[in-house]
Amino acid sequence: MHGSHHRRRAAGLAPPLFVALALALAPAGCGAGSPAGPAGGAGVGGEGGRETGHPAPHWRGAADLDGDGRPDGLAAWFDGERRRGVLQVTRGAARWTSPIYPMWKVRTADLDGDGRAEVVLGVWSWRRRHDEPLPHRSVWVLGWDGRALVELWRGSALARPLEDVDVAAPRTEGGGAVLGAALLVAEERAGGACYRTRYRWTGFGFVGVDREDRPCAPVAGGPRDEEEERP
Repeated sequence: MHGSHHRRRAAGLAPPLFVALALALAPAGCGAGSPAGPAGGAGVGGEGGRETGHPAPHWRGAADLDGDGRPDGLAAWFDGERRRGVLQVTRGAARWTSPIYPMWKVRTADLDGDGRAEVVLGVWSWRRRHDEPLPHRSVWVLGWDGRALVELWRGSALARPLEDVDVAAPRTEGGGAVLGAALLVAEERAGGACYRTRYRWTGFGFVGVDREDRPCAPVAGGPRDEEEERP
């Protein structure tokens, strides 16, 4: 499905970690850099807690955001009660901190096969779609522009109401060569039936690749939000 498309430049590099924490605790609508709206990867990133005096991130990952062959560190903090969070990218000694996003999950994957990873956010959306109660779950895609993560796609919804989202690694051949790009994997529910749908990124939204039926979990026992998990 296609949705609104944005390429907005956000804040520059180097806000320290305490800025991210201040953003997470700030009143709704406040943020650094670009205004606030309404990654898998190996675990890396700065430690929190007693070592730094700051809470540990709820999620940490690593991905090559600019295609230079070196992994960049990512970390995320979630405020589940207010349905929002912030991201931080660490590249060497430089750090970039995002504005507040209405996010509940982070994954990273090279969606277009160009050697640069995109950041996939599971977000809360207040746009009316599929006759769902508001807010409902949706997806944003962010990309690194050399200085900051910018919004490549802020889709209002996928094909069916979304329950959870993840990414699937691209196929590899015998020698280890990567074939194609990573896919978005969406857990969806519609009309009392549940599906696992794989989507391909087009550069301006997603198109379905295949879909399989899956058992429906009780609504009250659906997937946990990322902010409830710690590495």
